[in-house]
Amino acid sequence: RGFKTLGISRAVASGITGSYTMEFVGIVPMLDPPREDTKAVIKRIHELGVGVKMVTGDHANIARETARQIGMRSDILRRDVLADGAGGRTDAERAAIIEAADGFAQVMPKDKNLVVRALQERVFIVGMTGDGVNDAPALQQAHIGIAVEGSTDAARNVCRPRQNAQQMWHSVQFKTISNSLTRVARLHKIYSGVSRLTKLVRNNSRFEFGETYERTKQ
Repeated sequence: RGFKTLGISRAVASGITGSYTMEFVGIVPMLDPPREDTKAVIKRIHELGVGVKMVTGDHANIARETARQIGMRSDILRRDVLADGAGGRTDAERAAIIEAADGFAQVMPKDKNLVVRALQERVFIVGMTGDGVNDAPALQQAHIGIAVEGSTDAARNVCRPRQNAQQMWHSVQFKTISNSLTRVARLHKIYSGVSRLTKLVRNNSRFEFGETYERTKQ
């Protein structure tokens, strides 16, 4: 059910030598539930046509249960599939797996960057949220880097706007991420419409603007 566990032991004196041995006492379950508004935000992001992937250092079982709680699909894979040459796969085959999966668990910091790069190579516009030092490389690599509330300076700094850079700096409450993505989705829709119109103009020298506009709206 997504519980993390902590093993508890105690020191027991061993005879008159003054040494101690550790005696196992039991296990304490700990639950770190997602924020209450997370499920609503994920739903809104999906409604905008934006895909969401979970990339976490947590155990795969915890990641899958968390995905279920927030309305994501639970095809969360272990980081083993991300290793170079894993299963004899090519980089292209690995990138296809990354695109199809709902997320990855038990990852290392470098794996987050690898996931972002693989999706970019498959011509996706990639956004990344994070708060820690280990998130910084992926935040910097992503088209849209979002340093959430309470982020470390390392995460914030790589997301600050820079000359000739595409990253954006947001120190935001989680619920406002959907507003940011709404703006991104609208801009992408406008860009897509303009691109399709341009292609129609190039491919048909005898076009009528009204007809082309209607095609573009479709």
